Amino acid sequence: MKVIAMYKRKPGLSAEQFRHHYETSHAPMSMRLFPFMTDYRRNYIRAHPDQHDSAANRFDFDVITEMTFKSPSDYERMLQQMTDPAIREAVEQDEIQFMDRSAAVFLIVDEKCTPIPG
Repeated sequence: MKVIAMYKRKPGLSAEQFRHHYETSHAPMSMRLFPFMTDYRRNYIRAHPDQHDSAANRFDFDVITEMTFKSPSDYERMLQQMTDPAIREAVEQDEIQFMDRSAAVFLIVDEKCTPIPG
């Protein structure tokens, strides 16, 4: 099971400051609190230098995060842990340091992989 989250940095923060906080604070905290994720990836959006008018350059998010769980019950386990006031507070307090929480988008997706021959 996979959840995709799209996050935007908070106003006044550079892309590098956003990335640094995510990688040095938020991601390690997430892995500590939710160790049952089987994969946790951050895909940082880069502008394409040759396509000034491309959709990537107009995309209103800074990162696409992928959280993979072995099963729906492991995802439910994360949601359940987020109801604990101490855990919720820790996550929220860290998020307000670097992201615009009101702009966050979460998607539960069905992933399909096509094997590449050779």
